[in-house]
Amino acid sequence: MFLLLAAGLWIIAGFLLASVEEYKAETGGGGNAMSEAFKNLSLLRDDALFRHFVITRALLLCSALAFFALSIAHAGV
Repeated sequence: MFLLLAAGLWIIAGFLLASVEEYKAETGGGGNAMSEAFKNLSLLRDDALFRHFVITRALLLCSALAFFALSIAHAGV
């Protein structure tokens, strides 16, 4: 039950944060974060070292989350 509540709150927070209007920044025009991220996806294709860093970090994050989930399940919380 708490997991469903947490998932629902994450979804609501995602929609709320996506609706925030961003103002132009002093350093680079302050574009929308999602559109800027999609424009820079070529970094993952072109820069092998950065691509390996992102993949490694994502895999470490997944394994850490699995460890915490298993620890909580084992503790019976």
